[in-house]
Amino acid sequence: MLTGQYRVLPNFLIIGASKSGTTSLFRYISQHPDYFPSFVKEVHYFDLHYDEVLNWYRAHFPAMVTKFFIKNILNRPFITGEASPYYLYHPHAPARAYKIIPNARIIVLLRNPIDRAYSDYQHTRKDGFEPLGFMQALDAEGDRINEEVKKIQINEYYYSMNHQKYSYLARGLYVDQLQRWMTYYAKDQFLILKSEDFFNDPAKIL
Repeated sequence: MLTGQYRVLPNFLIIGASKSGTTSLFRYISQHPDYFPSFVKEVHYFDLHYDEVLNWYRAHFPAMVTKFFIKNILNRPFITGEASPYYLYHPHAPARAYKIIPNARIIVLLRNPIDRAYSDYQHTRKDGFEPLGFMQALDAEGDRINEEVKKIQINEYYYSMNHQKYSYLARGLYVDQLQRWMTYYAKDQFLILKSEDFFNDPAKIL
């Protein structure tokens, strides 16, 4: 926090989708010699921690002096970024991100919505948040999240565990989420990838 003002902001965001390969992609990119990653993969500033000051966000990234040294002394490229897969789905994340990093590149991994939903369900159940069976959880999704969506829209700082944890089907409606992001960012700032292509040939996609 004390050095936040002397730290860089990210060049790119991996915004989702959840359970679509974002962790693997982030780890692979982090091995590139010209990439200097955020100190944690999922910073979650633009969805869960936007009530923190900007220096809180900056504190997760390399120092400006590091960037200067890499670019001007070593004559090497310098890039940094983070991956928070809730960004794609969170209704306020696009406007928040654009306000702070309007020139960022946006990377999106999109997985078959059925496979994504089941993987998300398994993860949530393994973590102890999901007491229902898969089909029961899908049937209950509307009751769990519809009112929560309204609350988030009214109060952008409202946190809903239901919205984050139980949106198995809703997170697969990619067109709505991408349109929301493209309200702010130009289409040429996006790299949209199929998760299945990444899973089948990660080296090629990387």
